[in-house]
Amino acid sequence: MPAIPPAVHADDEVRAWFAEVVLATHEVWVADANRFGPQPPIVGVLVLDEQWIDQLYVDPGWTGRGLGSRLVDKAKELRPAGLQLWTFRSNQDAQRFYERHGFVAVETTDGDDEEHEPDVRGASARDVSDSFADRGALRDTIGFVIEVYEDLGGSGRSG
Repeated sequence: MPAIPPAVHADDEVRAWFAEVVLATHEVWVADANRFGPQPPIVGVLVLDEQWIDQLYVDPGWTGRGLGSRLVDKAKELRPAGLQLWTFRSNQDAQRFYERHGFVAVETTDGDDEEHEPDVRGASARDVSDSFADRGALRDTIGFVIEVYEDLGGSGRSG
């Protein structure tokens, strides 16, 4: 199974949705390869929708250069109270990336989205800790996170 399921919408539909909905109603940040060129190529994008990282994408040719980390840092700077996001359960690279940036899994689905693929909802550590009024609720959630991690093939804590 691929890390990201096949698209369920045609490219033209996605472009129209991005232009008419995302750019009009969400906060969008981009990383460009050459800020001073006549038409800088966009190599990364961060879309924020209130406390949600709605989208984070870095061109595959530009991964491993810190762009994704810089975009997540920008999101944290803009939303200091905490962030949430969804990843496909099959996208373990994304889950490890977000874990390195302080996110923990707090919920899973069985594929009740338009892609019909299981998802993992992540939340920044501050968002998770602020969400619980007592230590018992936090302890239960930590247990749930460990179960989710093990369900995803994890065998223990990585250092």
